[in-house]
Amino acid sequence: MYSEDPDLCLRVTKNDKKIALLRNIELEHLHGGSSRRNPKTTAITKSEVVTSSHVFIHEHTRGLNRFALHLVIMVNTLASWLLRTILTLPFFWRGFFRANLFTLIAIIKYYLSVMIRQTWKSKRLKNNES
Repeated sequence: MYSEDPDLCLRVTKNDKKIALLRNIELEHLHGGSSRRNPKTTAITKSEVVTSSHVFIHEHTRGLNRFALHLVIMVNTLASWLLRTILTLPFFWRGFFRANLFTLIAIIKYYLSVMIRQTWKSKRLKNNES
């Protein structure tokens, strides 16, 4: 969901094709326009970014490199979201604290589901999606 660009570029180069940069094209992305409406939606969006990173690593790396990258992302993600949540604790009544807390919980649930389901893919994917 969020690693499409590097995934597509890697697949293109693996198929001996070229990646083109169009300098005269401009797109405007209103970042977070729909995902920042409430803390629970923000948590889903942020946790899917983590999921996407793990899926990309799983599909494009092997062996010790794969293990190390997954481990680094897991430790970094859990530590940074825990720290964000703790730092915003004095503002528990504000939306950004709730967003941080919900995101941390969603990420912990994701990592637990990875161990149970034995796949890095999001449980939000339908059965026929890869």
